[in-house]
Amino acid sequence: MRPTLHVLRLRNVPIFQQLRMEEVLLRGDSRSLNVLLLNEIMPGDRAVVLGISGKPEVLVHQDAAKADGIPMIKRYSGGGTVFVDHNVKMVSMLINKAALPNVPPYPHDIMKWTERVYRGAFNSLLDSFPTDWTPFSNYQHPGSTPENPIQVRPEFSLVENDYCFGNLKFGGNAQSIARTRWTHHTSLLWNLNVESISKYLKLPVKRPEYRANRPHSSFLCPVAPFFPDYDLPEEAKIRFDEAVIDSLRNYFHVTEITDVNKELELINELSSMYTFQTKYLEFEPTAEPGLPAQQATVSTATGSGSVQG
Repeated sequence: MRPTLHVLRLRNVPIFQQLRMEEVLLRGDSRSLNVLLLNEIMPGDRAVVLGISGKPEVLVHQDAAKADGIPMIKRYSGGGTVFVDHNVKMVSMLINKAALPNVPPYPHDIMKWTERVYRGAFNSLLDSFPTDWTPFSNYQHPGSTPENPIQVRPEFSLVENDYCFGNLKFGGNAQSIARTRWTHHTSLLWNLNVESISKYLKLPVKRPEYRANRPHSSFLCPVAPFFPDYDLPEEAKIRFDEAVIDSLRNYFHVTEITDVNKELELINELSSMYTFQTKYLEFEPTAEPGLPAQQATVSTATGSGSVQG
């Protein structure tokens, strides 16, 4: 009998609150549910998010971030630094080690398993598209020049720790591995806001070999133009979500969390007893981005500590 995976669909939950929700679900919830968390970042919610050991002075153009009121967040997981706004789609998997006994609970093995999940999702999407549609056929990459043309190849691949189309990165990954559970979360560049990414994020000193010295503008690419209906973003995102869920059905019995309000209320109750590792750095925004009326909020108490990434 396959273990159960609970799908939690969120909309307009700020990234800071999402990360704290994940922390509670990973370490502070005795139910120990396997959860697929899908979140659409709300317009206006912008942040630079660093891994647990990330150093802002090395990774972030701090003067630009502060001048524009962009908060810096240190998350509870390892991995690199990302700029998050409404162009980014978040996908997080919180899984019991016992649910996947054939997946050793180590970063490389978890990455290889997620590669199979996403490869299955993108292959099924390709099979569902009209025969006359070629992904990215109508897309002009912003870093492409006559001297250095950039053509996005639609073949999904895991390159080192990144999700890529060809050698262009569209998904960044980070992990937190606890005693009996782990998180694997992904920030997907649904649309490419290369101006903001370049403005706030420095070129990392430690770079994957396949990147070489490419700037953000010629290293990254978006997901949206993969879809024939990418000019209808809600429909394309639904198709993507369902493809990922269908691929996960190879490993889980999938069920939806239908009463999202009740689930978020429970997470809030649990958060009052939890010391968080996800916290703001340097300064906080003048006001917390509000959640829609149907959503709950998560405690903003500050915690400290370390975690395996």
